Amino acid sequence: MNTEHVIDKNFPGVKELLAKTFPSYRGRKLKLYIQENISFDDINWDGGSRTEYFLVNTDTQEVQKVANHKAPWTQYAYDAAQPRAIPKNCIIVSQGCFCGKMGGINFTVSSQTALAQAGESIANILVTGPQRIALT
Repeated sequence: MNTEHVIDKNFPGVKELLAKTFPSYRGRKLKLYIQENISFDDINWDGGSRTEYFLVNTDTQEVQKVANHKAPWTQYAYDAAQPRAIPKNCIIVSQGCFCGKMGGINFTVSSQTALAQAGESIANILVTGPQRIALT
């Protein structure tokens, strides 16, 4: 099940994640996706568009960028586009660029993350719909 929530950058943890992943981002378009799998699509430039991904380990606060330097016709690019399970201790932070215009920031987490156990349960989040919630 995939769910989408609009979040606010003033909640604890959000500014810290942005500082570690996209420090120059000054926008307000922030979304949280709760899903079990993710595909790292569009990691290479194609017609002025691409998506950058960072993996943030919530246990160690380590940040790792998903590499995007391989040619799009290689096995690497094919493998990157295959659905991957999202670890429960991981927040995936991404930003897309479409035709040279930067988009908002997306935070993608598994329903098994600490986010699901901290504060309200995932069931309550789903019932109340889009709302502001903290990421850490």
